[in-house]
Amino acid sequence: MKHEKIDITDPKLIDAVARSCGEVTVGCADVGGLVEEVMANAGEMRERRETLHDVIVKLADDQKRVTDSTDEARMLSNRAKDDLHSSTDVIRMSMKEFGDLTDLVVALAQHITGFAGAMDQVRRVSQNIDDIANTTSILALNAAIEAHRAGAAGATFAVVAAEVKQLAFNTREATDEISATVNSLGVAAENLVEKIEKGVAKGNDAQRNFQKIDDTVNRISDLVSQVDEQNSDIAKNTGLIHNRVQQVQEVLDHFSESADKNNVALEAAKNKVGDLETTSKVMFSQLVQSGFATEDRKFVDLAITGRDELVEIVETALASGELTKEELFDRQYSEISGSNPPRYDNKFTTFADANVQPLLNKYGKMDSVITCVTSNIDGYLPTHVSERSLEPIGDPAHDDKYCRNRRKLLDDLTKRAIAEKDRPYSVSVYRFVKTADGQSAAGKQVFVPLYFDGEYWGNFEILYRN
Repeated sequence: MKHEKIDITDPKLIDAVARSCGEVTVGCADVGGLVEEVMANAGEMRERRETLHDVIVKLADDQKRVTDSTDEARMLSNRAKDDLHSSTDVIRMSMKEFGDLTDLVVALAQHITGFAGAMDQVRRVSQNIDDIANTTSILALNAAIEAHRAGAAGATFAVVAAEVKQLAFNTREATDEISATVNSLGVAAENLVEKIEKGVAKGNDAQRNFQKIDDTVNRISDLVSQVDEQNSDIAKNTGLIHNRVQQVQEVLDHFSESADKNNVALEAAKNKVGDLETTSKVMFSQLVQSGFATEDRKFVDLAITGRDELVEIVETALASGELTKEELFDRQYSEISGSNPPRYDNKFTTFADANVQPLLNKYGKMDSVITCVTSNIDGYLPTHVSERSLEPIGDPAHDDKYCRNRRKLLDDLTKRAIAEKDRPYSVSVYRFVKTADGQSAAGKQVFVPLYFDGEYWGNFEILYRN
């Protein structure tokens, strides 16, 4: 039995395989970009988690200090309450004693007032005695006269009359002294009564002030009681906060553990996707270089045509002397001051801006082309398309996106393309930033080696997405 030969060489199938391989490569690049973004976000979350952990630790320390302060405040408020109660008792006892003293002073004032009245009576009696002494003195004088008239018979009576006169004189001296003493006592008593009355008035004022003090102390005691209640509430709420902080800490620890495991898994996934991306890039490049994959081949042909135009422009300038080979292959770069990201000048940039940039603009605006660049053996871009060659404004995000001329961008794809400079071209997949918020996308990239005057310079590159 004979087996018929089966022809499986179907160009459409191979093109479909190439297209699928390209889509897989782009998909791998997209997934790799997403994994990197997720890992970057995870890194940010890890930093925020550490910051949150530090905040929680500080919060726990602050909460403990609040608890200690609250306990101390409660202890002080309790002590203040005890001291106020003791002070209230002392004030009330002092008020009672001061009231008794005031009553005693008032009674003393009444006694002194009575004493003043007695002094008046003594003064009147002393006046009466003085009057009697005057009368007695007159009688003694009359008796002495009569005794003198009686002569010897009245001698004895004269002695008696003399004694009576002396008694009347002594009585008048005594009444004068009594009067003087009584007058002095009266003045002193009046002054004392006046002072006692002022003291009683001040005592009454002091009693009223004591009452105010007592009322104030009572209000302070009430306030301290309220503060004590507030401290109790604070202590209770602080305890609740402490429990919540502990719960948050436990959740954060669990989250940290899960995040670390996820990060390990993401790293493993990134490596797997990276391996798959590398394999798919090699397959894609091989399929395109095999002569099939017509959808991608047209961009290869476009890049080769652009390379040929650029070689003609440069070699014509070399031949005319407009450009020297030293300027073309200059690898001495001087950093542009203040540039962020760093940018550099060399001797080729002036010619490149004037003659190479228009060519890049032309190919960069073609259908499905994302951009077009030339980079030398160091990954240096002497110029770029116009919209990527703007003047820097000092904003790193803006300058990184729109000021890509004069940059060194020697990534892994460029290094591999340089290593494959002996091939007519190489194709790969390139991940690039496509949105304002930093999200990335993937496109296909063609590298065509650039040789000027037989010497390798770098690559003519087209980034596209079909």
